[in-house]
Amino acid sequence: NNCSPDACFQIALQIALDEYLGKTAYKLETADLRHIPGGRLAIIDILTPELKTFMALYRAFTHNNSNSNSNNTNTNNSDNDTNNNTGHIADLRAAFRSAMQSHSTLLA
Repeated sequence: NNCSPDACFQIALQIALDEYLGKTAYKLETADLRHIPGGRLAIIDILTPELKTFMALYRAFTHNNSNSNSNNTNTNNSDNDTNNNTGHIADLRAAFRSAMQSHSTLLA
């Protein structure tokens, strides 16, 4: 997978802010466009719809896991939890890739 280091960092920063604040934070990033004729320094809103989707899935995934771990005293349900998490993890990965791609597109 091609992964922009900046996109990964911005998403990781958004996750940290979400954990700290308990909500998705509005964030701007500067982009240097001086290498383009007539270019300038631009401000870009990184809170794309794709990042919002990823953050909602991330929040739901971490919330569900923390509830199932703290409330699950019966070990017979662990197989069901594993099967349910597999689908959620695939959705989370797809949303993460989409968020990275949209961030990279903004800065291209």
